Amino acid sequence: NVFYAKNKKNTATVKGTVTDDERTPLAGVSVQILNQNKGTVTAADGTFTINIPAQKPIALVFSYAGFVTIQ
Repeated sequence: NVFYAKNKKNTATVKGTVTDDERTPLAGVSVQILNQNKGTVTAADGTFTINIPAQKPIALVFSYAGFVTIQ
């Protein structure tokens, strides 16, 4: 649930963990950059890492079967 960015030249790395309301990690959640074809999927422990453009504001979209998609 906590995300942080670490600058690297023209990109930043965002890392986080996706959990449900009971804080159970969710594996297989799609994490996409809004309006782009770039993304990743959460690991078995719910963690993900994605590189994003450091100079542009972006939104991440999280989708998972049986849950509401959020950004």
